[in-house]
Amino acid sequence: MEDKSLIKDAGKMVGSGVFVQVVAFLLIILLGRLYNEEQMGTLGLFLAWAGLLSITSGGRYEHAIVVSNNEDDASTLFSLSILINGGCFVILLPICLGINFLLPSTHYSRMQGYILLLPLFVLLQGIVNSLCMLRLYQKHYNKLSLSQALQGLSNNLLKVLLGLRMATVASLIGASFMALILGGIPLLRFQSNRRALTLDKGRLKQAATRYANFPRYGILQALIDNLLGSLFILMLPLSYSIKEVGILTMAITLARRPLQIIGDNLSRVYYQRLSEKCNQRQELLPMIKKFAIRWICLSIPVFGILALFMEKLVVAFVGPLWGKTGFVIVAMLPMLIPNFLNMIFNIIPDVLGKQKINMNIQIGMIIFESIIIGLGLWLMSFDEIIPFYYLFVCIEQSVFFIILIRLAREHDTTIRQHHIS
Repeated sequence: MEDKSLIKDAGKMVGSGVFVQVVAFLLIILLGRLYNEEQMGTLGLFLAWAGLLSITSGGRYEHAIVVSNNEDDASTLFSLSILINGGCFVILLPICLGINFLLPSTHYSRMQGYILLLPLFVLLQGIVNSLCMLRLYQKHYNKLSLSQALQGLSNNLLKVLLGLRMATVASLIGASFMALILGGIPLLRFQSNRRALTLDKGRLKQAATRYANFPRYGILQALIDNLLGSLFILMLPLSYSIKEVGILTMAITLARRPLQIIGDNLSRVYYQRLSEKCNQRQELLPMIKKFAIRWICLSIPVFGILALFMEKLVVAFVGPLWGKTGFVIVAMLPMLIPNFLNMIFNIIPDVLGKQKINMNIQIGMIIFESIIIGLGLWLMSFDEIIPFYYLFVCIEQSVFFIILIRLAREHDTTIRQHHIS
């Protein structure tokens, strides 16, 4: 019965996502022919910086909504995250203005002007994230799946439509803005949102104290987690041109981002389900292992076949301009197997209240990756650094998933000992 319920809820979240990804994937045929490597590279840098900044915009209190014990706590945490988002927006405005004047003398000169849009993009992203977590707590999976579908579909569709009129970086970033807004609309329930918002200082302070572990350990952990996904893009301009950044961005768009969207949807369902199990003092590992085994058995043969034809497929799909993208994806494929599992189950430390342990692990990972990238940038060409980097990241991601399994096993052992006693 539990499996059927899980499959039903996951199906709601992933089903529309799969359809959207198929449509969005087909639209990339036009994207690859409308925009060049420099334009895609600039977009990749913008989104990488926005992703990092959005981590702190809600103080991670939006994630506490899902594990809150009652509706009052959930509503207060939602209000708290919205207020922190507004505060971050005000702080970021003058910072981005100052950085904008310094950009021409740096490796990131192509970001000049566009960086001024970051505060607004981060604010919108933070509000949508808070709404997503509130709807997840309320188990409104239909609204969440519709939101994801609208955002995913409109993202590439708008890039194509705007690109047909004028294929510029502004069109790419503008499409990202509009897709984010469209994705937030289904999450709005104006009557319930007004009830959810509170400015009661006592309640806000109480909630901030009770769930203090989320900002205390979660912000740094999430920053590192996000940085692990974007560090390569952010450091690439230090040794290579914006064209190489564009090639890597297109590879991520074709291979990693579709899995990321599906993984994020599944993660939200598992976050809610594993939180329930933890609160009810039930074992977590059987649910995790069942999914992991199925994914590994499916992905290894499928990815193996794709690797044989990937470079030709990419050229046929997005055009000869992006031929090297196929080479990058082939190097990336083995890493995606453990990485997809971590996209879904990296919520285990939050569920178990082990944020500090996870933070320390993530710090180790970022140091490890920084060393690998630094060595590659210093010693290797672009063609050499790609397989070098993704080989070590594959090993790193595999080790991280094993650690997540061990955390779940320790929890289950404690539960069994409690039941016996």
